[in-house]
Amino acid sequence: PASALSSKQVAQTQERMNQLFDKISSGARITKAADDAASLAISTAMESQISSLRVTRQNANEADSLVQVADVGAEQASEILGRMRELAVQASTSSRSDADRAAAQIEFGSLQSELNDVATNTEFNGRAVLDGAQTFQFQVSTDGAPIEVTTTEGVSASDLGVEASSVASQAGAQAALAAIDEAVAKVTETRSRLGAGSARLRSVSSSIESAVENTVAANSQLRDLDMAEAISAQARESILQQSSVAIL
Repeated sequence: PASALSSKQVAQTQERMNQLFDKISSGARITKAADDAASLAISTAMESQISSLRVTRQNANEADSLVQVADVGAEQASEILGRMRELAVQASTSSRSDADRAAAQIEFGSLQSELNDVATNTEFNGRAVLDGAQTFQFQVSTDGAPIEVTTTEGVSASDLGVEASSVASQAGAQAALAAIDEAVAKVTETRSRLGAGSARLRSVSSSIESAVENTVAANSQLRDLDMAEAISAQARESILQQSSVAIL
């Protein structure tokens, strides 16, 4: 009978309207596997990939922060060595008295201690990053080997070879000059390594950011609902339902 057919149509239309309502409410084209099993599987894999990419992006940003902290400490060590060299140059000339050199040696010894403080106290997340040679490994990819940043020297007076240097005598000051120049070269090498590592990490972070944006966009195309189309379909189903009810 027509009424039975209309009742069935009303029920089917109501079911479709309910499904459309769920999708419009969530903004998602796929609310369950039955909607599109293949697309759901792809989308789920993409969401897992997005999560992993976001973790590696965080790792890259944290890695660059660590490297920057180390570079700031190395810069401080370089400035300390610069002042030590000034004192050594002053003490190397015959126009300076032993009293002058004794006074310079007090500051010189304090600067040696400052180098040790920089080496000990330059930390990132509890790790001293300039205390001896360092190897940092940063996992900044989801499936590749970690990026490695190494430093061959720390910045303590001992690591830099100026622990025994003195400007208390003219000969000692002249010898200190050579040692300080070698120390400056070591710190410069350390900063070069850190700078190269930072540049690489920033490049990787930028690439990861692009990958996240592209993957999110691709996933959105799979899962997001075409709202205008859904609302149009809902209106169409509503008209069909009203027509079927009128027949009953």
